Amino acid sequence: MLIIIFSVWVSISGVYPQTSNGDIGAVYTMSNGAIMNQIIVSSLKSNGQLTLIQMISTNGTGVNTSMGDPLFSQGSLQIYSNCLFAVNPGSNSLSMFSIDRLNATNLTLVSVQQVKGWFPVSVTVNSMYACVLTGGNSTGIRCFTYNMSGLYVVPSMDRDLTSYISQSVPPSGPKGTMSEILFSADNRSLIVSVKGYNSTMPGYLLFY
Repeated sequence: MLIIIFSVWVSISGVYPQTSNGDIGAVYTMSNGAIMNQIIVSSLKSNGQLTLIQMISTNGTGVNTSMGDPLFSQGSLQIYSNCLFAVNPGSNSLSMFSIDRLNATNLTLVSVQQVKGWFPVSVTVNSMYACVLTGGNSTGIRCFTYNMSGLYVVPSMDRDLTSYISQSVPPSGPKGTMSEILFSADNRSLIVSVKGYNSTMPGYLLFY
């Protein structure tokens, strides 16, 4: 494992092309509801207008707070091919949906699996694995293989990160919180970004 000081890390996801009514694509956002976490599905027109189509349960829960975004992270939703992945911070799980290739506003829940640690905040996906980062008082990484039948834990890829950072549930931030997990460009490493506190306690990257 290697630790490197970092500055900024940003990613964007949530748009998928093709809908049945001629719109240019679909946009997915997450409610993070404490009673029921939901994927909010909207169609996207060429002029940028969004139309709400449906809200579909992740079969998990989020966490509502009165102070903005409690995740303090990037990558809580990820799209790979025709699959959508969403973290459930309140129930410590990952949900996987299939996206209808002919109409991207149609989602089907395929699988829900428990993650390692508490309060998942970010997921990264490649053609083989979906890996989740947790950011609560027990932090870690759990990876899954996946197909259209579900998610399957890969125990040998579990990592406990609590010795590097342990937070409250929900985390108190944004300083000192987990930011994001990503695959490296060659898909041979996992990269975790952690926010710092100040110039004497800067953020850093973990490589696995």
